[in-house]
Amino acid sequence: MTVPPGAEEGMLLRAPGLDGHGVIVRLRVASDSFLTRDGADVLCRISISAVKAVLGTNVMLRTLDGRIQLRIPPGTQPGTVFRVKGRGIRGPHGRGDQLVTVDVTIPANPGAEEKALWEQLRALESRRHGRN
Repeated sequence: MTVPPGAEEGMLLRAPGLDGHGVIVRLRVASDSFLTRDGADVLCRISISAVKAVLGTNVMLRTLDGRIQLRIPPGTQPGTVFRVKGRGIRGPHGRGDQLVTVDVTIPANPGAEEKALWEQLRALESRRHGRN
């Protein structure tokens, strides 16, 4: 039996039977802890550090076809969604996209050196905006 591109959970398919009669099969789609489906699009979330969000970075991203490099530009805000064209589900009307939501992680317990650097950033920000 061949499953058609874009097949969804719960679809009924006819599979050939041994006696020449077809057997109706209900399709079950395996879940994935990283990728989820929304129609023809594939959704995922990635986490990057605050430093990488401010300065920009490249991340390796898992797609349905393997890994690709995704460019995260400087100044990326938490919750930003990047669209990776043509990396979604293949279907009868083409292929969907992969939508990548960016979470920015803030250090919960910075060490002394890291905390000192954050303090320097705060001082720079205050001077730039004329505040204490």
